[in-house]
Amino acid sequence: MRPRITYANVMATIAVFFAFRGASYAAFKLPKNSVGTKQIKNNAVNGSKVANGSLVEQDFAADQLPQGPQGLPGPKGDPGTKGDPGTKGDTGLQGPGGSEAWHEIGPATSKCFESKSNGNFCDLNAVGTCMWSNYGGGSSTAPYYRDPTGVVHLKGLVKLAAGCSDPASSREIFYLPVGYRLAAGAIFEVASANAAATVFVKDPNSDSEGFSSVRWQAGGDPKVWISLNNITFRCEPSGVDGCP
Repeated sequence: MRPRITYANVMATIAVFFAFRGASYAAFKLPKNSVGTKQIKNNAVNGSKVANGSLVEQDFAADQLPQGPQGLPGPKGDPGTKGDPGTKGDTGLQGPGGSEAWHEIGPATSKCFESKSNGNFCDLNAVGTCMWSNYGGGSSTAPYYRDPTGVVHLKGLVKLAAGCSDPASSREIFYLPVGYRLAAGAIFEVASANAAATVFVKDPNSDSEGFSSVRWQAGGDPKVWISLNNITFRCEPSGVDGCP
């Protein structure tokens, strides 16, 4: 018996044809941007599905990438703003005083024992024939001073009056004031008229009134000149009368 094609058979066949064609189109012709995270299964995309070099740092989680080598130092930054002044420090200890001026020895105007306290040269006979004075002639005078450490310094050239008939009894040149004296006497080698001489700085204990004299001891020619240069000694007692 020959099959009979009806209208219903034809329409059903056409419907099936279009149904399969639509499914094929949906599978192989998806619209652009129509697939998102919801359409992708977990772990469906692996490394073999990602093109090499296509990912950037932002595509990885923190600490997921290995640390690279240390870079070169950057340029120096601008200076920061000036900070506030610090608190004032404590007051420091008082430093030593500065050096004082040289004390010049005055001309002889009285007998030597009267010159013990007036700071003048000695005049042994009070008539001007046996008095001491600066050498003069443009040479240094004979002053003294005490430095901040308590060392007393003498300098200059002195001479005894040419008319003095007894130089041996006219040894006292001048007296040092308190605060500029030795605790014990000392002898210093000096020059005198191109010869060797000695000057004795007496301690106050050897003087009945407690004074300390600078005196020619021996050698040279005091009537020509005696040098007091480089005579230095420590004042005594420390802490008394300005002696440090």
